[in-house]
Amino acid sequence: MFDSGVGGLTVLKAFRNAFPQADIQYVGDTLHMPYGDKSPDNIRDFSRHIARYLRSSGAELIVIACNSASSWAYEAVCEEAGNIPVLDVVRPVVHHLAKQPNLSRVGLVGTRATVQSGIYPRLLKALAPNIHIDALATPLLAPLVEEGIQLHELNRLLVSHYLQQLPLDSMQALVLACTHYPVLQDVFQELLGPNIQVLNPGELLALECRNKGLNFAGKGTLLCEVTEYTSAFEKTAERLLGHPISLQTIDLHA
Repeated sequence: MFDSGVGGLTVLKAFRNAFPQADIQYVGDTLHMPYGDKSPDNIRDFSRHIARYLRSSGAELIVIACNSASSWAYEAVCEEAGNIPVLDVVRPVVHHLAKQPNLSRVGLVGTRATVQSGIYPRLLKALAPNIHIDALATPLLAPLVEEGIQLHELNRLLVSHYLQQLPLDSMQALVLACTHYPVLQDVFQELLGPNIQVLNPGELLALECRNKGLNFAGKGTLLCEVTEYTSAFEKTAERLLGHPISLQTIDLHA
């Protein structure tokens, strides 16, 4: 499982809740974070190196726990993975939306890379062309989460600023199309109220895996690796997961 930083840990947490026995190796590419401001070519290049590393480490499944990488590097990761199955955080959300009756308008907040890719409306058009997506790039939120900033009022002000740019009166759901954003899910839900559903991609990925009957034998071990050590990553990771972690630094080009 990999992401550019701590955001993918929200996917890891949802995955572990669904499959506590799974042994997970998590790579945070902190040397190149955030992916959301990188070019598609760079995102594909970073993702290829990580997929190659995970494959050499004996991975039996690769999860792209990053919307930017899911948007621009899914095919590249599949190619690098060979016969290893690859899951991402975009397709489970699209599948979920397509199954919802009477859904016509959905908001989406994500990184610039994800929004500019147009992947959500493109994939959704083939399954549920009646659903319109209003996508908004919200680039300041991921760095806020990466730094572990927990000042509730600052979070609330920034989320409120972005939400004011969406058609809230006609929206029925909001996709948190960056795996960092579920850290702020309570803030989003508080500001949107109970009538707009806030969708967490990690939870929908875990749900889709369970619905497909996937099972993972193991001891529930967790290996956390980063391409550059940062104390902010370690502190935020321990807060998100609720327990201390042993963080290892790796060189993908060694």
